[in-house]
Amino acid sequence: MIYKCGMAGWQKRRAQTCRKRRKAKYAVEGRRAGWKRSKCGSNTCVWCKRWVHRCECAEEAAVCGKLRVSCLNAFIRFMLTDTRRRFLADCLDVQVLCEWGKGFCLAGGIVANVVMGVLMFRHFNRLSTWEYIVQAFEVNRNSPDFDALTSELELAEEPLHKPFAVPVTVRDKNGVRIGRTKVENAVWAFRQIWEHDAFKKLARILSGGVTTVESFVEVAQQWESLHESFPGAFGIYRFKNNMDVWLEMGMMSKHCVNRWPVAKKSGTWKSLKWLYGTRHLSELQAEELLVHLWHALRKRGWCKSRSDSLSVLSLLLCGWHRSKYRCRFQGKRMSGLDRAILREELDTARLRQALRTIIE
Repeated sequence: MIYKCGMAGWQKRRAQTCRKRRKAKYAVEGRRAGWKRSKCGSNTCVWCKRWVHRCECAEEAAVCGKLRVSCLNAFIRFMLTDTRRRFLADCLDVQVLCEWGKGFCLAGGIVANVVMGVLMFRHFNRLSTWEYIVQAFEVNRNSPDFDALTSELELAEEPLHKPFAVPVTVRDKNGVRIGRTKVENAVWAFRQIWEHDAFKKLARILSGGVTTVESFVEVAQQWESLHESFPGAFGIYRFKNNMDVWLEMGMMSKHCVNRWPVAKKSGTWKSLKWLYGTRHLSELQAEELLVHLWHALRKRGWCKSRSDSLSVLSLLLCGWHRSKYRCRFQGKRMSGLDRAILREELDTARLRQALRTIIE
């Protein structure tokens, strides 16, 4: 009788299981080694500094209130059905500024002029005013032409500031308003900001690129210095608006942003109040709740790619708030989000036509 040597069935199954475990172990170790070698730190949590697969920030309690599951599900349904505010370039004013800034730098202009141009636009925050601001910048000049800016703004026929918004008024250290008109007040502020040390440091950091959390913290510190020197012109809302453009232009990487400004009474702020069921919410608490929401969405399978940053989440929350109420625009009844997008499209088309006429 001849006996065949071999493994029994349970031995074969055990060997297969061991091979699977060994293969999975090597795969995880190789992946961890890759995470360790990552220079930019995009695979680590910017809050707890752990690897993404070991991050436990989603388990922590919110700073105030409690995330309501029904509201969170409603927000997720909005993200699935309406993606028009998915990326920052969908904000057409950001797209216009980025097109100008990239073209200006490629033509040989300095980055400090681009940073100042964005500050000027966000001071007024109206697309129709941009056609007057852009004429103060030339590629062969190392500084803006403030005299030309003054004459262009004074000859403007339309209102300079954004409608339904409180105009920005800059004051000196004693709290006294500078200038008799809004144009004099704004141009005086721009001249002083251009010579300020904090602005020079800010432009130098953005020129080199913000790729680490430490450099982002330094940007926030320089902004706070400008806020102390020019009250009213460098608030939280302006910081958020400028960061939109810096991120889209590539001056700042999304993975290094460990906080996102949330202005009071904004759409993002109101959406966070609704999600967490709080009556009183400060701006600092809103920033922390935005981070908590980001982790909660990531735990559910969202916010895993680089495009799912705090800036995009803030934009989606603002769009979600606008989509809840109805209004009338140009004789039609529509949602607030539809009205905002349609108004941006009309203003952008008219602005591009005006800029084309200036160039020709």
